[in-house]
Amino acid sequence: MLELAICDDDIILCNWLEQKLLHYGKANDCQISIEIYYSAEQLLNRLEEESYDMLFLDKS
Repeated sequence: MLELAICDDDIILCNWLEQKLLHYGKANDCQISIEIYYSAEQLLNRLEEESYDMLFLDKS
């Protein structure tokens, strides 16, 4: 299973990316778990306890 995190303050973009990633996983028989964070602070707090295989981050 791939553990992914998305961090962006744009809710629409987060939802779009989540759907694209889940579609990719389904098409490639790959289980994907995604957590969404709307601030870097939320993500940083979670990273103290959790690790992810890949992070998708807002550039600003």
